[in-house]
Amino acid sequence: MTNNVYIIIIVALLIAVVVVSLLLASLISQIRALRKQIRFIANNKTNQKVNVYTGVRQMRGMVNDLNHFIEATREEEIETMRKDGEIKNTIVNMSHDIRTPLTSLSGYFDLLLETNSEEDKKRYADIIKERISSLSDLLESMFFYTKLSCDSNPPVFDHCDVSQIMLTTLFSYYEDIERKGIKVSVNVAEGIELVTDERFLKRILQNLIKNVLAHGKDEMRVSLALEGKHAVMSVSNKFDVNDEIDPSKVFDRFYQSDKTRNNNSSGIGLSVTQKLVHLINGKIKASVDVGWFTITIALDAGR
Repeated sequence: MTNNVYIIIIVALLIAVVVVSLLLASLISQIRALRKQIRFIANNKTNQKVNVYTGVRQMRGMVNDLNHFIEATREEEIETMRKDGEIKNTIVNMSHDIRTPLTSLSGYFDLLLETNSEEDKKRYADIIKERISSLSDLLESMFFYTKLSCDSNPPVFDHCDVSQIMLTTLFSYYEDIERKGIKVSVNVAEGIELVTDERFLKRILQNLIKNVLAHGKDEMRVSLALEGKHAVMSVSNKFDVNDEIDPSKVFDRFYQSDKTRNNNSSGIGLSVTQKLVHLINGKIKASVDVGWFTITIALDAGR
């Protein structure tokens, strides 16, 4: 091998070393810039994403992965802030609702202690019992809504006899319905079974019945039937002509059709109901037709 060949090989190696060194120096510089951007994003509330100018495919892939991670983390923070704000607003609003029965409880306890009339004592005791029941419902609603908002109560799917659950839940409110003088029409098909969460389904039905007891009058209709690939249940009630119900808003938290009446209802029940229906992969809608208010729920019968 001649001297010229040795020289060419040495020069080629030197050039390769220089090129590799330059590439390595560029890569190190880009890594430093990348670290600087990551530190800035970690320490500041910003919508900025990381970027590098490189022809190295693996480096570009790593940057894309980092940006996806940053975006997912940012969305999670926004959702956490939204839920935190929602929970705080719920607590504030329900605190006002809780204050009303508490205030009246204090007044009726004073009246109960002061009166000598057995008839008045019984009347005040009945009122106190009703206020305590309302207070218990409010606290239970607040607790359950908070658990749902925190995603700490996920659904557990299993085979359920929806027909039986619907009838049993309705019957458990028989005395309340009778006391209110509401005539009930039931059209529930037998033997409809679904894979769903029984706890959530019962809570949905309880909320719908409680809504009728709080806002309905005279008549109530309950139905369940298979329609194609869905089990469709509905609860309808007649409502006061003075109420102006907006079906597009009934699932909003604390919505009440008549702001002037005090029926010890928090207005949160249907909002919880909507959340529960969505968690068990169902669809829910509200409608108003000639003095009747109806909540319709469609659940997948092919799960």
